[in-house]
Amino acid sequence: MLQLVLEVQQWHLSFCSLIKAHRDHIRSLTGWLRLSLFQLNKNMLSRTKEESKINSLCEERLQAVDWIPNKVASEGIQSPLTAIHSIVVQQEEKQKQKFRMCT
Repeated sequence: MLQLVLEVQQWHLSFCSLIKAHRDHIRSLTGWLRLSLFQLNKNMLSRTKEESKINSLCEERLQAVDWIPNKVASEGIQSPLTAIHSIVVQQEEKQKQKFRMCT
């Protein structure tokens, strides 16, 4: 049972790390795109249509990554831990009862 608990905990940590890495990657990539594409054209009024589309895409990606429902998924991963814990407690109680009966 302990191995199962450790695996679920590791799964949860890996999931949280994955989401954080994904967010960081999107933010870095967006920042790089903006710097690369817009540094030559500092006058915001003279943006080309393509630059506006790329800027819109960057904004949409940043918003999308912030709306990832990671909290719900994270809680879903952690919920088996509660069930596992209650099973472990029940098994410990049964072991104690068996021990008492044998003594």
